[in-house]
Amino acid sequence: MDKDFKYLSERSVERAAEATESRSSEDYRARPALRNQWFAILVAMLLFVLFVYFGVKGAAAGGGRNVQIVLALIGVPMLILVAVIVYRYHVWTFTIRGDTIESCRGIIGRDVQSIRVQDLRNVNVRQTIWQRLLGVGDVEFSSAGGAGVEVTFYGVSDPLRIKDSVMRSAPMTASRD
Repeated sequence: MDKDFKYLSERSVERAAEATESRSSEDYRARPALRNQWFAILVAMLLFVLFVYFGVKGAAAGGGRNVQIVLALIGVPMLILVAVIVYRYHVWTFTIRGDTIESCRGIIGRDVQSIRVQDLRNVNVRQTIWQRLLGVGDVEFSSAGGAGVEVTFYGVSDPLRIKDSVMRSAPMTASRD
C-alpha cells in the first residue's frame, strides 16, 4: 500500500517540476500597450463626449440640418481616431521565442525584424517622462554584427522587466585579450 502512495507523490512532484520548466521557457508575446496611446485615447473620449452633448442638445432643439453637420464634423474625426488607435495596437507583435527576438509589423503585409539572443550585444530601454509615469517604454536590441538598433519593441508594458529577462537568458561572452 505505501508503495502505491509513494509512487503517486513522486509523480506529482515530477508534474510540478515539468510545469515550472514549461513556464520558464514560455514565449513572451506582446503588443504595444494602449497606455502608450494615452493622448489619442483622451482626444477620442473628448470627441465622444462632445458628440453626445451636441446630439442631445440638437435633439432637444428639434434637430435640423445644422445639428447633423456638427455631429458629422465631430463624429468623423472621432471614428478615424478610434480606427488609428486600433490599427496601432494590432499592427505590431513583439515576440521572444526560444533563442529569437522578433518584431513583426503589419496586418496584411508583414515586415519582420529578428535577432538571435546569442548574437545580442546591447539592450536599451527608452522612456519619455509620460511613458515612465504610465509604466511603458521602448526596448531596443542590437547585435554584434549590426551597426545600430535592429529590433525595437515599441510602447511595451514594463520594459525594464523585459530587458532583465532577456539579459538573464543571453549567454555571457568572455572578453578576449
